[in-house]
Amino acid sequence: MMKAEDVLKKAKADRVTFINLQVTDILGCLKEITTPVKNLPDIMKFGAWFDGSSIEGFARIHESDLYLKPDPATYSVIPWLSSPEGKTARLICDIYRPDGTPFQGDPRYILKNTLKKAHDSQGGCPEARIKGFLHAKACNGHGRLRNACSPEPLISEDEKEPFLRSER
Repeated sequence: MMKAEDVLKKAKADRVTFINLQVTDILGCLKEITTPVKNLPDIMKFGAWFDGSSIEGFARIHESDLYLKPDPATYSVIPWLSSPEGKTARLICDIYRPDGTPFQGDPRYILKNTLKKAHDSQGGCPEARIKGFLHAKACNGHGRLRNACSPEPLISEDEKEPFLRSER
């Protein structure tokens, strides 16, 4: 597992000039803040402040001070953002309040808690139940798998049929 020091070394070796700090909103749509790589040591140590009220559904204006704390294991160079001047990498972040507690509306925090509860209640094997639950939710009650960020189905009815047969 990569640590903060490893990320700094890797970013230098990869000739990274910009870092995208990424989170998802409550619908799963990607949001990001781009920063010069020179800020990376401080961001890895302290996090990066952002206005949580700028993301729909995150925080009201009077409680909007939030911090992004990058997960070192998610470091990756974004190939389509590379140029002769340098590359852009991304880090997926967890969201914290100024007092250091996790932000309750962070989808990563919610998923981690849900997986922990499922793991604890299922004796360590929650995958089967979660898979069925996620499939039912993704179908949105209309029988078509959907991406929360797009009205278009993820797969067609013809593609879905073999998948559903294998689930039975």
